[in-house]
Amino acid sequence: MKQILISIAALLAASFSAQAETISLKSCAAIDHPVERLACYDTLAGRLPAETANAPEKVVPAPGTEVASELPDAPAVVPAEPIPATVVPAAPAPTPTVEPAPDAEAIFGLEHKQKPKEERPDELQLKWTKKKKDAYGKWIVTLENGQVWRQTDSTRFSFKNTDQWVIIARGAVGGFFLGEPDRNKRIRVKRVK
Repeated sequence: MKQILISIAALLAASFSAQAETISLKSCAAIDHPVERLACYDTLAGRLPAETANAPEKVVPAPGTEVASELPDAPAVVPAEPIPATVVPAAPAPTPTVEPAPDAEAIFGLEHKQKPKEERPDELQLKWTKKKKDAYGKWIVTLENGQVWRQTDSTRFSFKNTDQWVIIARGAVGGFFLGEPDRNKRIRVKRVK
């Protein structure tokens, strides 16, 4: 296997050195025609094969045009008669789709994911339907409207309201707090759903 790899590497090195001997930067710079000079540089850089770099450029005339050549190596396309402009009909303007504005209660706690709106409640008072603690002892509370809130701080909190009412209030700098209506104790929460 090593011998095969060594022989392939030797063949590749020999082909590159042979190509480098035939084409150099100086030989490419000596070419007067810009297209041929660019093709020579591309060949030297390995972008084009050598046979396409030396091949003359072919120009295919458009229907109704004649090919006039001022220089032998620079063909030009000259129209035989003016081509009339075609009128393309404009595409119909797309109709804007109007999305219904979400309910203020539905986006409460997800403002960081929404565009800013002017009407935002400062707090919500809802009943919880499910509450549980995660592996770290932090509360995960599901409300009656389907929202799920997760405790983010390590404050100890117990639910004492028998009617299952909670208040979620907006705090400073985009934070939210969960507490009960008749108590001052609250925990910092983040909405996850």
